[in-house]
This record gives sequence, C-alpha cells and structure tokens, in this order.
Amino acid sequence: EDIGGIPESHFYGVGEDGDIIENTILLGDVEVPQDGLARRKYFSKNSNLAKYHFETDFVYTFDFFSNFFVPSRYRLELTPFFSIDLIPYFNGYPLFMSMAKEKASGKYLWATEMWHKRLLSHDEPPGRMAKFFVSDSSSSLEDGDTEN
Repeated sequence: EDIGGIPESHFYGVGEDGDIIENTILLGDVEVPQDGLARRKYFSKNSNLAKYHFETDFVYTFDFFSNFFVPSRYRLELTPFFSIDLIPYFNGYPLFMSMAKEKASGKYLWATEMWHKRLLSHDEPPGRMAKFFVSDSSSSLEDGDTEN
C-alpha cells in the first residue's frame, strides 16, 4: 500500500539484530535524525517541533521500553526465574499507557491502551487481590463477591 505516494516498505525495515529500522521520509526533511535519541533531542527544540504536525490519515507507531514488562507475553519478568502473568490482574481490561491533552482547549490528543489477545478471552471474576485495587469511592469486593 502506498502512503503519500511512497510504498509502505520504505518506512521501516528490520535490521540483522531484529530491531526495526525507522525511516522518517514522510517528514520531508533530511535534517531530522534517523537515530531515536538524536531525533528526541532534535524535537526537544520548539523551533524544530513547530514545523510538523500529526496527519489524521496516517497510522503512527510508538516504541515502548521497559526492562521488566514484556508486552508480547503481557508479563512482568523480574528475573529469568520469576515472572508474573498480568492477565488475571487486569481482568480483561487493557493496560493504560499514556495520554496527551492540549492545555488550551482541554481536548485529548490521544490515549494509548495496550491490548493482548489473551485479554479478549479472560472471563473470570476478580480474585482476592482485586480488593486492593478498588478505590474507597467504588464498591469494595468482599471475599466471594463478584462484580457484574
């Protein structure tokens, strides 16, 4: 599929190490660094940032880094010998990652939720740990009670 007249395959590639290689060709500016850290520094200057805007017709991808959370498995992997499956703790709900809001208008620009296919088939009542995650203003879950 073409995006802005450019074949989709020109936007990214996969390196020998398996990492995605980005291509910022759609920005139309050869001065924008390809390296993520250099690009972050470049866009930290308002004069550089002001030249660009998000197009609503494009799909944007964002990188997520955590040295303990493994999104592909939806687990906290604390050591090679100890990991925690997060699916039961979220009870079918996605992990809320980030949100941006425009100060002047108060409009939300984006909210990011991370889904895993196993969340879609999770259909168990909240367990004993759920009562620790319920706020005081909402109904508390007593042992054996479930929320419908």
